[in-house]
Amino acid sequence: MMAAKMPRIHVAVKSLRFEHLEQIIGIENANFVTPWTIKDFAKTLDEKDVKGVVAMNGPAVFGFMIMRLGRRLVEIENIAVHAAKVRNGIGSYLVDFARIQRPRLRLVVSERNLEALRFFKARGLRATGVLFNHYSDAASGDAIVMESEQ
Repeated sequence: MMAAKMPRIHVAVKSLRFEHLEQIIGIENANFVTPWTIKDFAKTLDEKDVKGVVAMNGPAVFGFMIMRLGRRLVEIENIAVHAAKVRNGIGSYLVDFARIQRPRLRLVVSERNLEALRFFKARGLRATGVLFNHYSDAASGDAIVMESEQ
């Protein structure tokens, strides 16, 4: 297994717990045009093979990731970093953590989220498809499917 490169800010990756949800919802609302609700998180986290993790510094959640663990790949369902902590390696650390679970990754990103598209491309994922009308709101546009090579 490969080791995850440490971010510039010390964080520990821990299993997502109910008490983290308030901070996660704050991060989610600040990052997305149509953010997940508490119900969305609860429903997804209750599904088989879904794991949620948080990147924490003390009691503060700096980022989170929801992933679906398949036999051969991890599907990243949701990932975000606190706006004040962006560009400190936390997102990369979370992606590396997913790769430790399974070396192959898949996710979808709004075609309008150029920052996320660049971020994932820099981490070795490439566009492999388009999901037309994937999002319920027109503001998000279509979704780009991105996958790692392995």
